[in-house]
Amino acid sequence: MLRKTTRQIILFLLNSLILPQLIVSKGLYAVSVVKSFNTHYLKEYNVHINPGNDSLDIYLKIAKTFDQIPWLSLALNLKDTATNRSRRLLQYDVNVCDLLDKGRGKFLTAWIHNFWRYGNLPRSCPFKEGVYYWNNLTLDTRNIPPFLMLPSHYEALIKIYFKKRSKKEMISDTKLTMEWK
Repeated sequence: MLRKTTRQIILFLLNSLILPQLIVSKGLYAVSVVKSFNTHYLKEYNVHINPGNDSLDIYLKIAKTFDQIPWLSLALNLKDTATNRSRRLLQYDVNVCDLLDKGRGKFLTAWIHNFWRYGNLPRSCPFKEGVYYWNNLTLDTRNIPPFLMLPSHYEALIKIYFKKRSKKEMISDTKLTMEWK
């Protein structure tokens, strides 16, 4: 009888105390950010990696109300640090207004909700002239498929642009390097 109780106590301790610590210790951390932007559309665009590397502060000042629909191109690459080569894991190219209004795709919708939670992202278009910000925006990993959560370096390539006939007119271009550990 004592053995069964001891086993239950050990299982309880393992499940309630030890395993959650192992899970919490894993996470996605920002390593570096490189950005550029079109001054015709944006007056300012800053991305700051906070101490601890687990969140970002983003400041965006739109120069004039967007009279076109912005598009988002998001690519996630797995980076091989030994060879400095990247392998594309996923890519999305979506109409931002449709994404805000309808919420397409579980992966991107979860990230949009994160932007609403930590800042003042509008819930519909058009994007008006003014300041938009996100403070302590965490790198949310809850909706990342488990097969992507390997200890490694990743690159998120985020481009916001307008479609102009057959070409893309860039609003902002960001490369965020992250590490899953």
